[in-house]
Amino acid sequence: MTDSFFGTLTIIQPDRSERDYVLSSETIQIGSATGADIRVFGEQVARVHAQLHCSPQGIWLEPLDERYGTWVDGERIEREVSLDNSSRILFGKVEAYIRLAPDVKASSPSRLSLSPAPQELAVEPGKVATLTLTVHNLADRVRTVELYVWCDKDNGDWCKLSEYSITLLDHPNSQGNDSKTVTITFAPPLEPESTAGEYTYTIEARARPLPDNGTSPHEAGKNQTESQKTTVRLHVLPYVTFDADVVTRKVRTRFDSRFPVQLVNRSNFDLPLLISVDEPEDVLTFRNPGTRFRTKVTPLVVPAGRDWTGELPLAARRWRLVGGSRRYPFKLIVAPDAEDQRVKRAREAAPQHEGWTWTSKDCAFEQVALLPYWALLLLLLLIALLIWMDWPEGARITFRPGTVTTSVYQPITDQLELAGSVVAPSVTALVFDVDGVVSDTLKAPGTFVASGEGLVVLRMDAHLQAPGRKKGRPAQPGAPQSTAHKKKKRATPQA
Repeated sequence: MTDSFFGTLTIIQPDRSERDYVLSSETIQIGSATGADIRVFGEQVARVHAQLHCSPQGIWLEPLDERYGTWVDGERIEREVSLDNSSRILFGKVEAYIRLAPDVKASSPSRLSLSPAPQELAVEPGKVATLTLTVHNLADRVRTVELYVWCDKDNGDWCKLSEYSITLLDHPNSQGNDSKTVTITFAPPLEPESTAGEYTYTIEARARPLPDNGTSPHEAGKNQTESQKTTVRLHVLPYVTFDADVVTRKVRTRFDSRFPVQLVNRSNFDLPLLISVDEPEDVLTFRNPGTRFRTKVTPLVVPAGRDWTGELPLAARRWRLVGGSRRYPFKLIVAPDAEDQRVKRAREAAPQHEGWTWTSKDCAFEQVALLPYWALLLLLLLIALLIWMDWPEGARITFRPGTVTTSVYQPITDQLELAGSVVAPSVTALVFDVDGVVSDTLKAPGTFVASGEGLVVLRMDAHLQAPGRKKGRPAQPGAPQSTAHKKKKRATPQA
């Protein structure tokens, strides 16, 4: 091999012509910048795009640009990879290939093996799951292996390794295989961010040979790009935790009402909730807020880590027409939908969990009658007034300021007492008036004293004259005569 000759890099120009570059240095920079060792012009080529590391043990390509990327054999590379005569390279969208010098060795196939056990595991948030990873070194030299683990989703720092760097083949003179086992733990926190589902973790081991005598660690390190990857699947189980609160516990209404309720989902998945009413008298009707049709109950879905605030419709089965208010005690019950598959898995994972059902404190639905007692009394008085206004003239009762006129038609079977006088039993009706209005029957003025069933008592005043008579004229025959003045005179001497 000629000194400082490692091979040839061929760049395919945009017009499909080819241009060869001799690889004569251990480090060769590739890009569109003026100072690049190999200038490449084309679409999506960065100023400093990639770098070649050349040695008699092989040639390695290191990507330097993250924007456009470097591709080897159809796969975008993120770190150093070894090249051989069959490698097809893309710098952005510019094609290239390499030809190794006859004395330059092509990198051998990977002699590194990874064995995770188990390769698929499940974990409940708040708990820890563990797997073991056995790293096998099939090479006949001592190597340092660096371990990396990452996930296809942004899930925070759930995963930890017991060792991130191990050494295989303890001494340079040992022959044969060597292996070592490390522990990987997965501990998703008990938070809504630990979303239930499947996560794919990639485990990568990068082997770097230890330097021989007289070889610097930098030179030994840059001559290796051997790595091996494997994947494991982690299933994060669902768990159910939620809370609820009734903002207003008592409502007073005539027809229906809405209770403000707040639901908080602390589970790690979108939780479907069903709300029901527990009341002993079975007179209230309730419709779940998530239900669109009364014939089908649809659960209310609250997103993970979010809350829901709304009003729950509640009504009595029948109206209360007359009377006072009626109080119906009840309780709201919130529970996950038992038909949901994730809820079923959560029940299977934690059968002793006590937070499956939430029950509110005592609430009250007070139904007010359409017509309360005072309104009923007022209505009856109004009806009585209307009836009285349309009553026949002979039986009407009229009240006027300063005057009370009452016509009473009653049969009188006994004697009528008139403050010391006796009226003939043949009188069947009386009219009294404090203002001296003459009776249609008695034709005599009087002042009301008392009345009862079958009896009207008048106090006759002799000094008042009945209308229709002039002073000095004798009273009409049959008219009752008052004897109160005679009794008064007889009583005077005794006084």
